[in-house]
Amino acid sequence: MSMFSRLITMAKRVAAGGPKPSFAVMDIKRQSLASMRGHTAHEQRTAGDLSHINKSKTVDNQRVAYGGHTDSPKDAVEAYIKDNKIKIDARNTTPVTSFVLSASHDWFNGPDGKPDPNKISAFTGVSMKWAVSEFGEDLVHASLHLDEKTPHIHIKTVPTYQKKTKFQTVRQASHHKNKSFKGFRSYEHLLDRYTDALAPLGIERGQKVPDDAKGTQRTARQWVNDMARKFADMPMRTALLDEKEKALVKRERNLSQERIELDGYRDALMKAATHLEHEERTAGRYASRTTTELARGRADGKPLTAPSPIREAPVASPVAPVRTEKRARRKKKVVAER
Repeated sequence: MSMFSRLITMAKRVAAGGPKPSFAVMDIKRQSLASMRGHTAHEQRTAGDLSHINKSKTVDNQRVAYGGHTDSPKDAVEAYIKDNKIKIDARNTTPVTSFVLSASHDWFNGPDGKPDPNKISAFTGVSMKWAVSEFGEDLVHASLHLDEKTPHIHIKTVPTYQKKTKFQTVRQASHHKNKSFKGFRSYEHLLDRYTDALAPLGIERGQKVPDDAKGTQRTARQWVNDMARKFADMPMRTALLDEKEKALVKRERNLSQERIELDGYRDALMKAATHLEHEERTAGRYASRTTTELARGRADGKPLTAPSPIREAPVASPVAPVRTEKRARRKKKVVAER
C-alpha cells in the first residue's frame, strides 16, 4: 500500500469515528552556549511567555542533570565540557543539540479526557531509557514538563567523539561525527529508532516525506484531519450536488423552451420581412407606371398639366468684334503715300 493510500485509510478511519492514531513527536535544534541562558530562564519559569503555563502544576515537573545542575541546563552543559576536557573547535558555534520528545496530545488522556498519570509515567520511562541508550554520557540535562498542555521532555546533549592525534586521543565536540548524527538523513533515523521504542505504547511514526516532495503549509496530521472532515461531510456534499443537478436540469429545460419560442419569433420575423419585400416591389412597380404616365402627359385620358406658353429662343453664340475702321485708315494712308 502506498503512502497516499495509507493516509486516505487513516482519514476514513478518523471520519468514521474510529480511534485516532497517535504519533511520536521529535523536535531537534542545535544551540550555542549563549542561547542556553534563555532555556535556563524557561526551565525556571522566570522569563518568556508564561501564558500557557499552569503554575499550580509546575511543582510536578521532574529534572535530571549532570553534576546536579537541574535548574540550569547551561550550568550542566558547561560543567560537563569542563570536567571531561572536551575540545570545541572555534568553527563549532553550536556544540549543544536540544530535543523535545512528546506524542499526540490525546494519547496522554484517559477515558475521562483528563491526563492519565500511568500513561505519562510509561511515556517518560520509555523515552528516558531510549535517550540514555542513544546518547550515553553525552546526555547532560533532561526535564519533564507537566505544567503545559501536552506533557513533553526537554533533552540537552553535547555530541562528542574520540579524536585521535599523533600524540594523544581527546574528546572533541562534533555534531556530524557523533554516532547518533552521522550519515545521511540522521534525523529521520533518530525518529525511526525513537518510534520503535514507543511502538509498545501504541504510538506510531508519522508518514515519511517523499524525496521529491515540496514544502507545504500543512503537516501530515493536519492533512489527515482535513480529509476526515471532507469524508464526514460527504453525505451533505452529495445532497448539495443532487440539488445542483436538479437545478441544472430545470435550467436546461427552461433554456430549451426559450429556444423553441425564439425559433417561433424568428420564423414570424422572416415572414414579416418577406411580406414587406413583396409590398416594396409592388409599390416600386406602381411608382414606375405613374412616372411613365406623367411623362406622356396623360392619366385616365385627360391632360395632367397645361402646356407652357413660354418658349425659349435659342441663344446666339457671341461673335468677336472686327476692327474694320482701323484697317481702313491704314489702307488709305498707304495709298496716299504712294
